[in-house]
Amino acid sequence: MPENTEVLRSALRESVTDVAATPEVLLPALRKRYTRRVIARRAGLAATPLVVAAAVAGSVALVPGSGHSVPASGTTVATPVLDVAYVTAKVTSALDNAGRDVMYLKADPRKVGEHTVDESWVAADGSAMRQRLTRGGEVITDEQFTPAGILVVQHTLKRYYRIPDHGSAVTTPDGYSRAGVPLPGEIKKAVGAGALTLVGNEVIDGKPTIHLRLSGSGTVPGFVKDAFSDLWVSQSSYLPVRIGSGESRQDYSWLPPTPENLALLTAPIPAGYTGP
Repeated sequence: MPENTEVLRSALRESVTDVAATPEVLLPALRKRYTRRVIARRAGLAATPLVVAAAVAGSVALVPGSGHSVPASGTTVATPVLDVAYVTAKVTSALDNAGRDVMYLKADPRKVGEHTVDESWVAADGSAMRQRLTRGGEVITDEQFTPAGILVVQHTLKRYYRIPDHGSAVTTPDGYSRAGVPLPGEIKKAVGAGALTLVGNEVIDGKPTIHLRLSGSGTVPGFVKDAFSDLWVSQSSYLPVRIGSGESRQDYSWLPPTPENLALLTAPIPAGYTGP
């Protein structure tokens, strides 16, 4: 890796304040850094997808609130049963209504460190994204992605940088996802293209969910080159709350498009910070 890229990584990600990066090398290094941010961001999430366990044989019906899946023949006439068509319609409708929401992600502390908080806010329409890294209660970097480019606010150095024309808000220049989770349109496309299986009811953080599995061409993009095939949706809202494949998983939540939540997509620049 070029020396200037190492200097930049130290300055931006590890807050080494005694490193001097000249303007001549700073912007090219920033461009390289964000082209190669596959390695730097979410290393645990971007692991090579593992082979998904064998799909459940036959059709599966889910009884709401039962906490488990049962064969269709095991249900009674009076018990409402969730079949594939019903769940698909509910998920699609929920995603249609969430097109202006803000998705919130927080990396697993076991992967980024106990005292590190790595979190993201993603506009459901793909127009903006923000990633913030906090260590020991102190914000280290705050990054904002829009179609116009990338804004990097480096709090330890009290500086900010702008990188123009570097992919879209949620994709890298070579077309890979930088968001970590698929957008609503991508999920709907995958659900419509793949063979959907109802795996069972599961509880995530105390809330009941429905575990779905996509096969064939119905995979959804994860972080960078991952193609996730498993989806967990809330039993109450039918919005996705977890995406994964094998041992690689990411939980996330949905925030309504209030002015306060939409403001979370912006990385503020404190007064007194120096820029380009």
